[in-house]
Amino acid sequence: MIRLKDILTEAESANYTYMDSWAGKYRKFNSQKEMDAFREKTIQNMVKDGTSMSSAVRIFDEDYPTAKRWIADDEELNFGKIPDKYWPGATIPDPEKIKKLYVSLIDWKQGSEAKIANWLQQNISYLNSGKSKNPEIFKPDVPKGTPVYRAVGLSSAITAIIKKSNWQDWKRTEFKAGAGENDYWYTYSGKFSYNPHRAAQSWSTDPKVVWSQFYTPEDGVILTKRLDDEFYFSIKFIDWVSGGDFDDEREVIRIATKGADVSMMATSRTIKAAKNLEFTDSDLKKMHQRKAK
Repeated sequence: MIRLKDILTEAESANYTYMDSWAGKYRKFNSQKEMDAFREKTIQNMVKDGTSMSSAVRIFDEDYPTAKRWIADDEELNFGKIPDKYWPGATIPDPEKIKKLYVSLIDWKQGSEAKIANWLQQNISYLNSGKSKNPEIFKPDVPKGTPVYRAVGLSSAITAIIKKSNWQDWKRTEFKAGAGENDYWYTYSGKFSYNPHRAAQSWSTDPKVVWSQFYTPEDGVILTKRLDDEFYFSIKFIDWVSGGDFDDEREVIRIATKGADVSMMATSRTIKAAKNLEFTDSDLKKMHQRKAK
């Protein structure tokens, strides 16, 4: 039978881990006390062999860096230093999996590949527990219910929905995506379920970012929903782990493959384009004005 104490010890083991640089493997301990005792004994043995205390301490720290320091100095990450609040040792017991988390999120910001989405989904139990154990990493730092947005292209499924729709299915909204878009936006009121092709998707709390960086006018729509328990990672953590290169995106990551509570918004010109309707002179003038900005 697995005891609760054993579970808690395993969950915290990444915090009580040295990297044995000579053996090339981690040495895990059950507590800080046990970890400190190993350090003291190893240093005392070096002193008995004639090494000065200061040199013994330096040698130990070089030969047995903590897992946190070892990962921070990893050439693939090159963090230099990991702030305590961004070390998920209380959530993830395996230091190699911690490194994998960092690498995956860096790669996600570069390309959002399916293999990364699948890895996040496969490790969702850690992400869920991390919302309480390491909230500054795993829990979005915006309130539940906050509107979030995502731009997607006119896939065959979305195009089919728009083609079959009537104008009565589209309700005028006061949504403002960006100063460059001068068309009216409409929310689809018919039956719509978002079925993403990846297990994880990037969303943003800022519609202007979505419109300016990820939206293609007349060839895309903007999805919106309220932030809920399907979303993970704080915006500040994602900005830190990616080196601040994308700190204007205000991204939260949704891990789910269905979305019945997702709304679809489109401009009148996008609706016309999907229906193969001709643009009016007014449409063409507005498109020209937008491109000129």
